[in-house]
Amino acid sequence: MSTQDATPYRGSPVVIPSHLVPWLRAAADYELELACDAGGEWSPEIRDRVLTAAWSIGAIEAGVITSFMIDHLTTRALQRTDAPPWPSGLPEPDARRVEHDLVSELLALRDEARWPYGRPRLG
Repeated sequence: MSTQDATPYRGSPVVIPSHLVPWLRAAADYELELACDAGGEWSPEIRDRVLTAAWSIGAIEAGVITSFMIDHLTTRALQRTDAPPWPSGLPEPDARRVEHDLVSELLALRDEARWPYGRPRLG
C-alpha cells in the first residue's frame, strides 16, 4: 500500500492513506445511524452501540483509531458503495478501474489492520 499522503494513526501500527479516511468516516457515520435506529425500548445494549459508534467517529477525527476499529470500519465500507460518492464524469471503464482500485486498497488496509506485523507463519 502506498504511504503517499498517508496518516499514521496513534494506537495502531497501520498507516491509512488520506483518500481512504473519508470512507472510514462514512462507515462510522453509518454505524451510528444503525445504532440510533435500533427502535424499541432504550437498553444498555443500544446505548453501548451508540457510544461505540460515536467513539469511532471521534477516534477517526482525532487520529487515534485502533487496528480493531480499522478492521471493522473497512469491512463496513466495503459493504457500502454509496458513500463517499464514486468519481463522476469518468468513462465507464475508467470508473470501474477506480472502483476496483479503491476496493483493493480497502481490502489491503483491512488485512494490514488484522495483521499489523505481518501474517503469522504457520509451521
